[in-house]
Amino acid sequence: MRSTTTGTVRHVEPPNGKLNVVFSGDPTQGSANYWILGTDYTSYSVVWSCMHFGIEPINTRIAWVLTREQHPTNATIDAALDVLKKNGIDQSKLRLTNQHNC
Repeated sequence: MRSTTTGTVRHVEPPNGKLNVVFSGDPTQGSANYWILGTDYTSYSVVWSCMHFGIEPINTRIAWVLTREQHPTNATIDAALDVLKKNGIDQSKLRLTNQHNC
């Protein structure tokens, strides 16, 4: 099953890699903050987000390793994972996305 969404990105703190995304172009649909923790501009980017819910101190932290290649090299993966490590982000819960037939 394929799903897509669209959104509008706003640079929150230039020149830092902090972005705010409003999904579906509708502010009532919610928005999220994303931090670009690292990239080599050619093969990978590491993105992190912390989303708060309601007035209670409930949050969800999410990290993504995005690659241009469907099957990135070990060197690319190692470089991206090093970004997570340097930022103190737990890698134990990362899940591999199945890229079969993509």
